[in-house]
Amino acid sequence: MKFYKFIYFCFVVFAAIPSFAQNASPTAKLMKIKPASTRNICCATSINDSSKIILNPGNCPIEILRRLGRALGKMEFFNQWSESKTFLKLGTVLIKEFAGTPNFTRLISYEHLSETQKKECDNLLTSHEDDFSRLLNEFSIASEAIIIKSAVNVKEVKDTVCKFPTDKILTILDSNKNNGEDLPFIGVFDDCYSVLSISEKGIFGRLEADSEKGLLGEIVTDDKISISEFIDDEPLILVAQTHSKKEASEVMKKLEGHPYTKILKEMVASAGLDFEKDIIDNYTKESLLYINLAPTGEKMLPDIRWVTLLPSPEKIVALIPNYKDFCSQLGVLITPVESSFKDVDIVRLSHFITYGYGVYVTLLDKFCILSSTKEGIQSAVSHLKNHPKKEKNKVIENSSFYLRVKTSDFNMQLQQLLQSPLLNDKGIPPITNLTFFKDMNNITAYTELTKNKIKLMLNIPFIKK
Repeated sequence: MKFYKFIYFCFVVFAAIPSFAQNASPTAKLMKIKPASTRNICCATSINDSSKIILNPGNCPIEILRRLGRALGKMEFFNQWSESKTFLKLGTVLIKEFAGTPNFTRLISYEHLSETQKKECDNLLTSHEDDFSRLLNEFSIASEAIIIKSAVNVKEVKDTVCKFPTDKILTILDSNKNNGEDLPFIGVFDDCYSVLSISEKGIFGRLEADSEKGLLGEIVTDDKISISEFIDDEPLILVAQTHSKKEASEVMKKLEGHPYTKILKEMVASAGLDFEKDIIDNYTKESLLYINLAPTGEKMLPDIRWVTLLPSPEKIVALIPNYKDFCSQLGVLITPVESSFKDVDIVRLSHFITYGYGVYVTLLDKFCILSSTKEGIQSAVSHLKNHPKKEKNKVIENSSFYLRVKTSDFNMQLQQLLQSPLLNDKGIPPITNLTFFKDMNNITAYTELTKNKIKLMLNIPFIKK
């Protein structure tokens, strides 16, 4: 099970996509479906704005808060926002008849809920007050801030989602049903709740999903990132992550039913390779992805590098002749590239159909490095060979996924990319300077995973005015 499916689940249950309109759609009226007021609450949310950002966005010294305040102020729920009313509660219901469409979720203000729904909403929020307080205490909360708290009625989500028509959103979430009745990745959760703080100190969020049965290990890996000391801090965007820890035999069982597996196995075998032992079993367990948007090199491409930690580098080296044969069968051309390092061989892989573009590849100790540009792979090799000894980053080492974006460079690199030969004649509308990035320090997002809990964290600290 891929981690992005969990993200999608959270996206759905926290009602990120519903329309804020209160009137039912014409389609709903025609279908004469069960009224929203009679459905169980699947998510309860409270919003408190002690900062008056929504009421008076023009007074904020931070540009992104002014933009956010104006956007929120236009929404129907905040039309009655006033000096005396800066708090509201919302309830979300699921309308399974519209699974797979924007009408699937409906967000309803507290005053429009039925009495039963109000009690459900209140009970959900009250039962998680300790969790909300604990999560809010993990970051610096401003005395004046927008505080958003949400809690999910997991049982209601399970009962509704597991009854989806198979041709609707079910196939988007996971095509592997359990006896046609349950979705494994939803079935393991027992609780889910989150907090979000927006203030002049920054934007900070936390989300937790718990499993009392300890079954989360069946859908996501709980391995931790172990290579933070090798991270290059220069690139604009960094993604560090662990990969599936499933045995090659388990992966093969799932692949056997795919129509192209047999063809691929035969092609690999003709090159003297075993698909399971030499391909699947050698897949990386951890990787570092670097992205620089600024055009680089002869082709003026964005600099994208993928540094992977190999499980058995000596085995890869021994099988290089076989991999070369396999590339030849696929029409992939292997071209040696001049290297700045005498002990490091670099090759360029390109397909004969798109020879002008290729991927630069090399092996260095326990790492395999791939890059979109020659300059990028040279930089990656140089960093790994000469990187200063530094302590492991505790935050990254406790995570299974870590994202960092350097806001100080983002706007400049984005403009350079838009004006590059790659995009400047593609009819892309002009994007003005995103000056609000100047107010931000680095954006970081990461996850901590155990067999009992998935925790997502977002930090966007602002520069003090």
